[in-house]
Amino acid sequence: MKKTLLVSAIALALCSQAQADNIGIYAGAYSWQPELSGDGNLGNYNYDLDSDDNATSYYVAFEHPIPLLPNARLQRTDLSSRSKDSTELDLSHTDATLYYNILDNWVHFDLGLTGRFFDGKVDNGIQKASIDDTVPMLYANMMVELPFNLYAGITGNVARHFDNDTEIYDFTARVGWEAILGLGVEAGYRTFDTKMKDLKHAEVDSSMKGPYLGLSYHF
Repeated sequence: MKKTLLVSAIALALCSQAQADNIGIYAGAYSWQPELSGDGNLGNYNYDLDSDDNATSYYVAFEHPIPLLPNARLQRTDLSSRSKDSTELDLSHTDATLYYNILDNWVHFDLGLTGRFFDGKVDNGIQKASIDDTVPMLYANMMVELPFNLYAGITGNVARHFDNDTEIYDFTARVGWEAILGLGVEAGYRTFDTKMKDLKHAEVDSSMKGPYLGLSYHF
């Protein structure tokens, strides 16, 4: 709830600046239906992951024309799954991204860094371990403008840290349509692979993938 209020407050604050020239505010939310697979351990207990779930994600981004100062994006994903053996895996996280527009015409290409703040857990009803790591990631986004206000794009966040055996590969492919007034619809497919071995009393090796559908708005 606190993170929902935080994202909403930032969105409202940024909207007050949206009238300035060359300033863009982007916001959106989508419902994601991933299939979960994988395995891990919690203490001395090994578990298998196999379920279908619903997740939600929402974001706000702020772009400006000031040289050398990066653009900013904040995204929240609420993601909790329960396997057939009743083990709950919660990989909810907040992404804070700073990025630059490398290309900004009919082809858009952004490059930057993301800090992913996990606030989840692994819980089998007997034992529980927190997932509260902060993971630095590379961020890249490409979008191509198409006729009739359509667009297509792909976004990726990638991390591989050998010091603590953490690997995260998070990719989204999408197509969308934006109306003249800025309101749009978007459909896509997201894959989210996570391997974390340096957790307290737990290890996670999971894969989540599935389609999503959402709304967007461009001020």
